[in-house]
Amino acid sequence: MLATLALSVAIARILGDSAFGEYVSVWALVMILTTIGHMGTDSIVVREIAKDTTRARDLVSNAITMRLCLSLLAYGGAVAVAALMKPGHSFVGYVSIAGLILLVSWHSLLATYFEATLRIGTHTLITTGCIYLTLLFTLLVLFLKPSLGCVLWAAVLANSLILIVAYMLLPRHVQPRLGRSFNTMKNILSASWPLGGNMFLILIGGRLAHLILLKTKGPLAAGDYGAAVRISESLTIIPQAFMLSVFPVMSFCRSNEPARFEDIYRKSLKYMSEIALFLALLLAFYSERVLKLLYGQDFVEAAAALGILAWLMFFVFIGNVNSSAAIAEDRQKSFLGVGMLTVGPYVVLNFVLIQRYNLVGAALALLLQQVVFYVTLLTIPSTRKYTIASATSAFKPIVAIGCAALFLYKVEIPLAPLAAFVIYLSLLCITGSINKEDRDLLLKMLR
Repeated sequence: MLATLALSVAIARILGDSAFGEYVSVWALVMILTTIGHMGTDSIVVREIAKDTTRARDLVSNAITMRLCLSLLAYGGAVAVAALMKPGHSFVGYVSIAGLILLVSWHSLLATYFEATLRIGTHTLITTGCIYLTLLFTLLVLFLKPSLGCVLWAAVLANSLILIVAYMLLPRHVQPRLGRSFNTMKNILSASWPLGGNMFLILIGGRLAHLILLKTKGPLAAGDYGAAVRISESLTIIPQAFMLSVFPVMSFCRSNEPARFEDIYRKSLKYMSEIALFLALLLAFYSERVLKLLYGQDFVEAAAALGILAWLMFFVFIGNVNSSAAIAEDRQKSFLGVGMLTVGPYVVLNFVLIQRYNLVGAALALLLQQVVFYVTLLTIPSTRKYTIASATSAFKPIVAIGCAALFLYKVEIPLAPLAAFVIYLSLLCITGSINKEDRDLLLKMLR
């Protein structure tokens, strides 16, 4: 995610805020429809391989065939939607290039074997390698021939190369072919489509505002909001990296050690809440300085929106934990149902709030969607535990962060963020949010 942030900063500074607005809007549309191609297959394949590694080749092979078919459908949909939006002929062309990512970006599916077998180093090499290779190619393009079309081609080339690398890294007995087992594909799809649907709804929430801003306010507004989103999203690598290690263990314990599963789930929620709230405080408090430092003076109008998006990180961090727990408990359909109930109000909120409050309206709509989502989870018996566990785990950290926020607001001294961190950490220890077991675990990790 940090590499993605660096990539967006380079594009914004070299190509300008208007071109950057088109760039984030192109990827917004492509990413929304990517969920149709991926359809949540990665998590299901990881779960099944973790149960039985001998099925790895069969599972990955058939998932590849299914994904290629769905990706062709998604590619056509992306180009069609771009043409219907009609913001300009160039936009359709850019979407046509970026959409090719759908056909070559299934390296993550090959990496599922390494995640399921807890070979995290190799998994990380594949997933982050694509990001850094894209960054390298894009920087070369920006230096040699700075144009948005070339930047998009660089991303396609990077994904193609990392796909070859991922295939070569797999053990020979796992290297997949195009699968032909209809039953295996049907079983994967029946388990994964709720995840794909839920991710589609999440990306609607995270990316729809870019397209609305492009259509109603122009590329400059889309670029400003895109800068704020990129900064807030750069820190989501923390829960993703954390759950990368925890999810396979969580899946195993759900079937074999239910009590340990609950313990891992609740501790994960607590740790993610504690980290997210402090990062959100710093980002909200220093939003204008961060935007000016990274993107330049032209993007400071997005400071208020970034201040709101900063607090969205709390929901993103705990959302990673809750979605993983739901997959392990086979309750992904319940999450999809709740997402479908909340997406309608969110779309309406986006149009209304963006028209009235511009970038701030887009950020507010996204934050309100998450609040409504967790309130809705509370009303359904099968999903109530996720909201209750999240609120319980976050209560003490919220009290502590409130005191740290008051300190930052009232006191202006050098090293104020460090002093706020000491206050926050002390209150977590005093309230028992961080207990002896947590401190012992931290010491083991530091050693």
